[in-house]
Amino acid sequence: MDTQSRTGYILLSWNEHPNSNVSQYYVYRKYQKEDGTYTPMTRIATLSRGTTSYADPLFFYNDNYGDTYVYYDVRAYYSVEGTLSEPSPKSVKADKNIDQIQTLPENLITEYKSSNYPNPFNPMTKIYYQLPEAGFVQLKVYDALGKEVATLVNDRHESGAYEVLFDGVDLPSGMYIYSIKVNNYYESKKMLLIK
Repeated sequence: MDTQSRTGYILLSWNEHPNSNVSQYYVYRKYQKEDGTYTPMTRIATLSRGTTSYADPLFFYNDNYGDTYVYYDVRAYYSVEGTLSEPSPKSVKADKNIDQIQTLPENLITEYKSSNYPNPFNPMTKIYYQLPEAGFVQLKVYDALGKEVATLVNDRHESGAYEVLFDGVDLPSGMYIYSIKVNNYYESKKMLLIK
């Protein structure tokens, strides 16, 4: 795992895991508080296989003069075994994004929300969603006629922020709709594939 700057934010990057049973990557973070103690190592994102980077909006990269140490860990999740790879945290010096920390203490998620970017897309887009509580998630994509073209998620997730990659390389240009269902929450949004 490497750390670098992307428009100021800390950008984590890693290589795709060679084991095909790895279906997700879990991103963890802990950071130094004002009193010198550290927050618990907390999972801040769950990313689908094929995603090999994550930008943390709570901290700015500053390897020389940062005011705090931040520890990150990216762990591979093995879907068949239901296990995670061994932890290997890495530290980096950083400046806190005070506005973000004040508005999102401990990255607390209090509502369901989803979006995708880019939109329009060609041929790939990432669908982001957040869960304030655990539940069984179904995320599917349909064409304009209502025919299902992909099931992206069909599994139980803990609360947190997630993203999954949708690849429309084998699909014709046109309007598509993703729908997400979890607990009592349901949402569908349009996406435009332009080739």
